[in-house]
Amino acid sequence: VPTYNRLARLRRVIAALERQTVSCQDFEVIVVSDGSTDGTADYLALPFVPLRLTPVLQANQGVAAARNAGVR
Repeated sequence: VPTYNRLARLRRVIAALERQTVSCQDFEVIVVSDGSTDGTADYLALPFVPLRLTPVLQANQGVAAARNAGVR
């Protein structure tokens, strides 16, 4: 999930993923914050139990670079 300064939307996305009928242990969520300055890094530092969330923080490089970082 690439994101840049959309913390409110990211919170909704994470909440929706936590409510999936598929077990949270059956998938991983990778969120790439592309230089966000809106508190996204602090939010991603919180524990997300039982969701397996991997945060990736990078300097702002654009959505394509954020997607590539997530794939890597």
